[in-house]
Amino acid sequence: MASKIGLGVLAIGLFAGTLDIGDALIFNVLRGITPIMVLQYIGSGLIGAASFSGGLASAVLGLVLHYLIALSWTTLFYIGSRKLASGFFGFNIPFVTGDEHKNMLGRARYAPSLIAPRRHLRCGRIIVTQKDV
Repeated sequence: MASKIGLGVLAIGLFAGTLDIGDALIFNVLRGITPIMVLQYIGSGLIGAASFSGGLASAVLGLVLHYLIALSWTTLFYIGSRKLASGFFGFNIPFVTGDEHKNMLGRARYAPSLIAPRRHLRCGRIIVTQKDV
């Protein structure tokens, strides 16, 4: 089970990292900045200004750092979601999955009559009457 969770976190982290670096590269290429320079900038967070004279090696370092950061945030969000679900911060946040989600959707159709038994409900400029429902 733990390996399945680990593989899921890894896959999501790699997917999120790929989307993020893709966005950064496209945005900066449109501004005239090369992908190598973008990755060197990320690498400069670790080795400073020497990254810009490091060539392809510092760009690879930047790419590795980028994915390491993406995987770290993904892991942190996963751990945080488990802590919130178990009431770690003093309150529980319900997570709705599977059949519970279907049951809630089924009940949502009847919620207006259960919550506010009125002849009509005003939704913006539209008035919905009971005979319309």
